[in-house]
Amino acid sequence: MSCEGMVKFKIHERAYNVKFFLHYLLEIFEIFRTRVISEAYLVMDNVPFRKTALSQNTIRAFNHVPTYLPAYSPFFNPIEKKFSKWKGLVRLANSKSADERLSSIETLTAT
Repeated sequence: MSCEGMVKFKIHERAYNVKFFLHYLLEIFEIFRTRVISEAYLVMDNVPFRKTALSQNTIRAFNHVPTYLPAYSPFFNPIEKKFSKWKGLVRLANSKSADERLSSIETLTAT
């Protein structure tokens, strides 16, 4: 998420780990490259795999800056508001299956 809106949204059905996060970072960096964005500050929460040396070094290798929110501060994290809104809309959609739920989420993220 940026001041211009959502940069990239990706649904992942399993728990994230450093491997998936690094792959996601590379996708984000490709978007940055096409938009000619350099030296971006990546503001992240304190999930442990985001703070590994490998994650931080990968971010820095692409000339971006890893930055972390204070612990236990969802009110500083703008994506939390977006997730809250999506959760409410998904509940209203009254999905009957996981596929319907994922379809609802994909529809919401397209807007």
